[in-house]
Parts: sequence; C-alpha cells; structure tokens
Amino acid sequence: MSITVETLIKVLQKEVKKADRANASIEIWCDEQEYEIESMELRKINNKMEETYFIIRNSDGDTTVRAVTKEELLRDLEDGEYRNVLTELPNEPDTNYWGEDVLIIKGKLVAPKAEQVITKYNIE
Repeated sequence: MSITVETLIKVLQKEVKKADRANASIEIWCDEQEYEIESMELRKINNKMEETYFIIRNSDGDTTVRAVTKEELLRDLEDGEYRNVLTELPNEPDTNYWGEDVLIIKGKLVAPKAEQVITKYNIE
C-alpha cells in the first residue's frame, strides 16, 4: 500500500488529539526529500545532506566515476590525487583522449521517473 504525504497528514490529524498536535513532530523522507510534520502541517525542510562531488577520470583506458564529499575532495586535492583538473567540459566526450585530466562535477544524481506510460499497438 502506498499513500501520499498529504493523505498521511490527514490520517494523523484524525488520530492525534487536537490538544496534542502542538507537540507532534514527525520526519518523513520521500523521494530523497525530507519533510517534517509539525503541528500537523507539512513543511519541506532544506536538505542538509553533505555536498556531493563526482570525479570523472580515465586511467589506462578505464573510465571511473567516484562520488565524494567536499571534505574528501579537499583531502584528495591536497594529497595531489588530481593533477590536471578540467575547468570546463571537454570538447572530446571520450575520456580516453583526456590523458590524466580529471573532471569534477558538483551536484546530485537524478533519475527521471515516468509520469505516464502509454502502450500503443497497431496490427495491420
């Protein structure tokens, strides 16, 4: 069974006595987003997860992608792990031509989710 966050709030509002609602506090993670139910009202919380950096590099013909935190990236840079850091996207998408260059991207992974799926058949 799956329900929306809004439906969950409505159920909780019915179950929690009105006098106790002021003290109610529940955290919910949904689709990598944190929500907090405070006084039975939904409030989106800023994601306080650590920043993620993706290190893309080629070594001996093998491309690797590694996700690291800001602290790990700074430590690796100070240790000389990455000598030639690219400052823009390379014109050559094939990492075999990058040599020892490294591409660092800050962000988060996203995966598209189908909102509507249509199957259409045609028989002649």
